[in-house]
Amino acid sequence: MRLFCLTCLLYLIVGNVSLDAQTSRVEFGKNRVQFHKKFKEWTYYEGDRTIVYWYGDGRNVGLAAAHIAETEMDGIRDLLEHSISDKIEIIVYTDLTDLKQSNIGLEDAFEYSGGSTKILDNKIFLYFDGNHRHLHRLIRQGIAGVYIESILYGSSLQEIVQNAVSFNLPDWFKSGLIAYVGEEWSVNLDNELRDLLTKSHIKTFEQLIRTNPQLAGHAFWYYVSKEYGQTSVANLLYLVRINRSVDAGFIYVLGHDRKITGENMLNFFHERYRKDFRNAKPDSLLLVKLPTRKDETLTIMAKKPFTGTLAFVTNQNGKERIYLQQADTGKRKLILKKGFRNLFQLADKEYPHIVWSADGNELICIREHRDKQLIGQYNTKTGKWTWDKIAPYYERIHSADLLDKGRLVFSATVGGVSDIFVYYLSTKQTVRLTNDYYDDLDARFAQFMGRKGVIFLSNRPTATNLSNRPDSIMPLQKPDLYFIEIDNPNPLIIKLTDNPQYNKANPQWIDSTHFTYLTEENGNWNRKTGYLEEIVSDTVQSIYFKDGTKITVSIDSLIPQLNRQAIDTITFEPFKEIKASSAWASDYTQSVVPIRYSGKSEMVFFRENQKIKAAFDKSPKKGILLPANTSYHEDWIKQWYISQHLTKAPGVPIPSAKPDTVSAVRVVPVKTKADTSSQKKISYFQSEFEDDETVIKFEKPTEPFIEEKSEISVESNKKFVVKNARIVPYRLAFKTDYITTRLDNSPLFGGLDNYIGRKLNASGTADNFSYIPLGILLTTNFKDVLEDYVFDVGARFPTSFRGGEYFMTFHDRKFRWDKAYSYYYSGQQSIIDPTLIDNNYFKNLPKALQFQLPGNFAGFPQFRTKVITNLVQAEFRYPFDLFRSIRFRTTFRNDKMHWKATEKNSLNTRNYTEQRISQRIEYVFDNTLSTGINLLNGTRYKAYTEAIKGLQIQFEDPLAFNLKNGFMGIIGLDFRHYEPILKKSVIAVRFAGEISFGTEKMLNILGGVDNWLVPSFNPNIPLPTGDNIAYQAIVPGLRGFTYNIRNGSSYGLMSAELRIPVFRYFSEKIRSSIIRNFQVVGFFDAGMAWDGFSPFSKDSPINTIYLENPPTVKVKVNYYRDPLVAGVGFGVRTSLLGYFIRADYGYGIESRIIGKPVLYLAFGTDF
Repeated sequence: MRLFCLTCLLYLIVGNVSLDAQTSRVEFGKNRVQFHKKFKEWTYYEGDRTIVYWYGDGRNVGLAAAHIAETEMDGIRDLLEHSISDKIEIIVYTDLTDLKQSNIGLEDAFEYSGGSTKILDNKIFLYFDGNHRHLHRLIRQGIAGVYIESILYGSSLQEIVQNAVSFNLPDWFKSGLIAYVGEEWSVNLDNELRDLLTKSHIKTFEQLIRTNPQLAGHAFWYYVSKEYGQTSVANLLYLVRINRSVDAGFIYVLGHDRKITGENMLNFFHERYRKDFRNAKPDSLLLVKLPTRKDETLTIMAKKPFTGTLAFVTNQNGKERIYLQQADTGKRKLILKKGFRNLFQLADKEYPHIVWSADGNELICIREHRDKQLIGQYNTKTGKWTWDKIAPYYERIHSADLLDKGRLVFSATVGGVSDIFVYYLSTKQTVRLTNDYYDDLDARFAQFMGRKGVIFLSNRPTATNLSNRPDSIMPLQKPDLYFIEIDNPNPLIIKLTDNPQYNKANPQWIDSTHFTYLTEENGNWNRKTGYLEEIVSDTVQSIYFKDGTKITVSIDSLIPQLNRQAIDTITFEPFKEIKASSAWASDYTQSVVPIRYSGKSEMVFFRENQKIKAAFDKSPKKGILLPANTSYHEDWIKQWYISQHLTKAPGVPIPSAKPDTVSAVRVVPVKTKADTSSQKKISYFQSEFEDDETVIKFEKPTEPFIEEKSEISVESNKKFVVKNARIVPYRLAFKTDYITTRLDNSPLFGGLDNYIGRKLNASGTADNFSYIPLGILLTTNFKDVLEDYVFDVGARFPTSFRGGEYFMTFHDRKFRWDKAYSYYYSGQQSIIDPTLIDNNYFKNLPKALQFQLPGNFAGFPQFRTKVITNLVQAEFRYPFDLFRSIRFRTTFRNDKMHWKATEKNSLNTRNYTEQRISQRIEYVFDNTLSTGINLLNGTRYKAYTEAIKGLQIQFEDPLAFNLKNGFMGIIGLDFRHYEPILKKSVIAVRFAGEISFGTEKMLNILGGVDNWLVPSFNPNIPLPTGDNIAYQAIVPGLRGFTYNIRNGSSYGLMSAELRIPVFRYFSEKIRSSIIRNFQVVGFFDAGMAWDGFSPFSKDSPINTIYLENPPTVKVKVNYYRDPLVAGVGFGVRTSLLGYFIRADYGYGIESRIIGKPVLYLAFGTDF
């Protein structure tokens, strides 16, 4: 008899160490989606100070990144006056779409900021957009970020932890310095800042920081280097770190505090811009009204041939729209809407491309969807789209234009380099026009002097392909304009401009001899018009001999005496030279924004209050124009002149804005009678066409190539050869990413929490409920470099130190399906005094354990027990996109109850084992954006179903295998929405509900809060009895009550909160995390739990009580208790010692009666 009693007692205490059921733990989160398997194989180049990883066809990008990184390290080290010993790891992606699929930083990757490099530890990852100058900037930014992190926070673990806790560095300070090191102050930056300071409400440095922190920081560091010298940059960084205060560093190095320094900086720029506008004339522009949605940006525009209809594309944080609009009336039609708003990753504004057909009846669109290029044709008459896939040849298409009916010209990246291609719409075939290491971008159709071809931007130095090895010379100069013939096996190439000191954009063909483009030559973006003319500069004579040989020379050349009898024929042909010259076509005071545009009208774009505006020039300029240089450009000319005199002989002319002329030599075909020439043919231009017998003569450019110097860059074309130029396959290597120690009482896993009758605490008294005790949680993880594989390892020990929990999870995120495999072990010891146990508590045990109990437990010793839980879990996630995913989770759990053999009865008692297996399916949506701790914007929800099956597998004597144990099904929903209010505050609303059914059910216990430090239980609400109650789940979020204000197999819950970050309304510069994260909260909660079909049933357990007087009297009493309860109150939140602490004071409302208030102290954020 005692043996059976001991077995029953041990069965009762299983829940004391159990985890909460899966339904009580709600996980959301966004997704990384991999659309392909290009990341399967990675390789790397290793230099003296960097390791560059690349994949697939990205070898050229990897090699370029390795070259740039190694050559730039010295310059950045000297500028910041700091060294690091560890090698910097650089992960390079061939385009932005691939970078968005990266596992690195996972959640942090959803916050990738535009135009910057993501930095994690000494690891940076970036992407190639077809432009090596942009790659150069991103690499410098990444290296600078690693150096700056090392300077400010140290390199040892102790320094990092100490500075991270005590050092709150403003975002503009660090991001601005990274941007400054990555790129010198430029025309674009100067124009953007000028727009903010002259056309907006910004009057103070703090306002500028709030509007555009990175630009403000970049301008600040540029100002410091100009006014105080570049050595002040390193000095200021050093003193900021030593004093752990930005203001202290300002005073020591600059002599003024932050406020005065900010005013001085603004005065510096205001004076510069006053000079720019001193003699300015107003621009005569007619605005075109465009959509004005918040954050919606114009990316490309195309004018319909022969009409005033405009087609244009806007991008609203990833949501793409294509409109048709009448320029004169402003009547607009939305013809395409794709994508979704994504505030977490950099919006891809390069797509879509649009171009009109020659007759204007169709608009052609090229867009990307799930890493595949699609081409669509919109019929303006029917208003319908037809879509097709583009041949999977291009990694990314940078521009598109119509060549003729059935053919497009692309600038696209293939194999890590950008070139020019002709694409056939009907056959999907591709002809490659260029094939070299230089950047060929912004390709447009052109037809000069009867020659059909393409005008494009390229940073090649001459009209030839020099085929330099990528590890010796980097194509980092600014682009010039070129023209290349098509439909010619030996295409003519003409260099249209020769001014590599300045950026150019948006080339357009006008007619057979004219073209136009934008240039930044005077410090503003303005338009130039180019003119081509063909002149005869020489006569070529060809002497053909009877043996098939020939000589081709200029008519003015001296020819040695020849045997006249051997000569067959002499021919004379003119040698024609094509000259290109350019002159100013506009002199706008405000800088034109180089938006992609196709059309011959005088359409210009400019920026106003950080919005792109479009306008027609009402009175195009005539005569000779000479735009005035901006103050920034005058300063740049002086710096350029000094740099040229330091590196070259005196007498180098200063660049001017005068019309420039470029000469190019036309290819002169001369046919031979036989291929007997001994002259070696040289292929100056790579193509997929075979060479013919054409003799090609090229002339050197008439003006010298001038290499641009950077104020803060080292020599860009310095030769560097990657160590052994050897490709090394990537091998898995793990390292620790973090180690944490904290107090915690939250569930570690979504396991199965056993519940049978009433729970017993460690002293043996009936406690009716068990909860996770506060414990010390130790966690760490190990990641490979690419973070495809991650190990999470941890342990938690309760403050009573009776037992412990251990777990390990392996994440496999290599491909689209994310997989996680977990193992959990728990061992919990208990001491129970059986003399305190009431016999009535055993009446509802499973039938297999029911037996006749003695009247009392007198004489029984204390029971020492240990419950061991083993849990194995496998989870598979399939992401549909960034926000939506479906998740499958399978769990097997084994609970084994051990007697500690302290006397005869416990020695003879058999261990008891229970197993459960469950399958859970979830559909999850989450687009929430964090604006601060406990402050979210957006929506998240989860719909789920779960099946749980009991089984018995026993290998001890007697052997047992039984699948007939109970079954339970669960269906639930959890919906949450966060709405911003009053700029910084948030209204948060939650609706949750769940139903369980089957032979066994879930007992949902309502009341209290998450992670309650001092929980309490309400014994006045009866717990259901019977064999069908098997599991329990805490359902917190009903304040004003303790746990168990309501319970049942089904529940519904609603919560609403107003979260106000009080001190953020006064200042964003608060250093103290206690004050900065302090929030005042008002809340209202309501919920109910019930058994059966309806919560209002009169037979509901909460409305029923049994009164007994054994053995003859048993009375069932029904009375009304409102199933719906509510709570209202207020609370405060703040950060303390690395924890987010919540304190709530709530009043419960039950049956329309307001109860006594309850005080809650808890860890962690709200729902």
